[in-house]
Amino acid sequence: MSSTILMTFLTAIAFLAQSFQNYIIRHSGYPAAVNENEDHESDYCSVCLSQICKGEKVRSLPVCNHRYHADCIGAWLKNNTTCPLCRNKITDHSLQKHKQVKNLAESLFNLMQSFTDLLVAVLYMLLPSTVTQSFPLVH
Repeated sequence: MSSTILMTFLTAIAFLAQSFQNYIIRHSGYPAAVNENEDHESDYCSVCLSQICKGEKVRSLPVCNHRYHADCIGAWLKNNTTCPLCRNKITDHSLQKHKQVKNLAESLFNLMQSFTDLLVAVLYMLLPSTVTQSFPLVH
């Protein structure tokens, strides 16, 4: 196996792991996250009516996935049980169901990460040392 093929293979594994992690973060829902997506420049917080800018903490509600400033939706949900935009009811059941889905996604990510680590270790054992010296393991 050439070093170019190995590098391509390892890069593909790293890309898949990162893509899956990004998917989990995007769909994690209620926990606060930093808005890093420039594609949402037209997003506005329906609570304060201000634009949601890159770098601000945001929360997405379960079920409808509408996004708000983390502080704004936190204050809203202290007095209300609905989404400010679509009025979907945010119940303990929907939060619990969302948490279960999130836990499953995180478990799948951890499994994929473990599989990737195992696969890399096996490749290092099978490949000649001249190839593996070109690609040292980073911990």
